[in-house]
Amino acid sequence: MNQWPSEERFSGRALARTTESLPPPCRAVLMLEMATYAPSGQARETVFMRWKHDSLVLLGAILGGALGYAAFFWVASQGFYGIVLPGGLLGCGAGAFKPRSRYLSVICGLLALGLGLLTEWRFAPFVADASLPYFLAHVHQLKPITLLMIAVGAAIGFWVPYRRSKDAVAAEQRDAAGAR
Repeated sequence: MNQWPSEERFSGRALARTTESLPPPCRAVLMLEMATYAPSGQARETVFMRWKHDSLVLLGAILGGALGYAAFFWVASQGFYGIVLPGGLLGCGAGAFKPRSRYLSVICGLLALGLGLLTEWRFAPFVADASLPYFLAHVHQLKPITLLMIAVGAAIGFWVPYRRSKDAVAAEQRDAAGAR
């Protein structure tokens, strides 16, 4: 029995029904990717599934980042300083799903860095000016331990999805070699 869906499943009306639940901008991007990179039905399915899986990875990152943000303020109310939590939990949330592309790791690392800086700004803005642009312009004046912990959170935010993507690629290669 053929394990792949037929060409008809991802062509014409069936593909339109599959994507009609998406918001129009997402649908347009997905259709453009399918038209550009996926000429066959099987390849269209692969592009659609990767796009869907990448969305789940980003959703996991958002949920993990929100949990890390809340956990930081809870830990701070207990008298501890864990600025590594927002970025680290963002990476763990993204790593809950196996990213299939490495660019997501870079995106998660940058998001973790941004979330760490945002959390520090909300927790302890500068006295001279409490605005975010002033904080970002003077971020070099933060204590070294703060900068180090934000960097560690960003590194975790990058490394967890990166490592999971390497595992996913290795598993795909093993499956492809076994199918031959």
